[in-house]
Amino acid sequence: MPTTKSKVTQQVEVGDGLTLGVLASGIVAMTVNKQAIDFAFLYAWRRWSHASDYPQVHGSVERNDLYYQIIGRSAARKWKYAAWQRANDLLHPYVWAEGDTPEEAMELLAESSDVPAEAWMELAELFLGHLKDDKKFRQVEGPSN
Repeated sequence: MPTTKSKVTQQVEVGDGLTLGVLASGIVAMTVNKQAIDFAFLYAWRRWSHASDYPQVHGSVERNDLYYQIIGRSAARKWKYAAWQRANDLLHPYVWAEGDTPEEAMELLAESSDVPAEAWMELAELFLGHLKDDKKFRQVEGPSN
C-alpha cells in the first residue's frame, strides 16, 4: 500500500517541480503580481495530468495555495530542490543546491516524487503559457548558468 504524502510534502514537491520547470525553461525573473500568478497556476493546475496525485494542493478560485503557501514559504523550507526570492519587485527562481542545474535537480525530484521530469515540465509550460500572453516574466539570453 503506497504511503500518503503529507500536505507539506505535496506542496513542496509541486513548488519544486514548478520552480525547476520554470528555470529549465530559461526564466530568470517573474512578476510578483499575485493575481497574475494565481490565475496562471489555476489555469495550469486544471490542465496538468498529475494534479490528482496532489489532492492536498489547492488550485481553485476559492483557494489557491501557490503564492503564499508554496512560493511565499519556499525559501524557508528544509530539504527542497528549488525556491523563489523576491528582489526588485520580481520573483527570482533558483536551484537550492549550489552547482546543480535545474535539469539535474528535476531528475532527483522525479525520483523522489514518482512524477517524471516531463510532467514537471508540462506543469511549468502550462503555467508560463498563461503568463506569456501578458509578458509577465523575463527569460535569460543564451544558455542557463
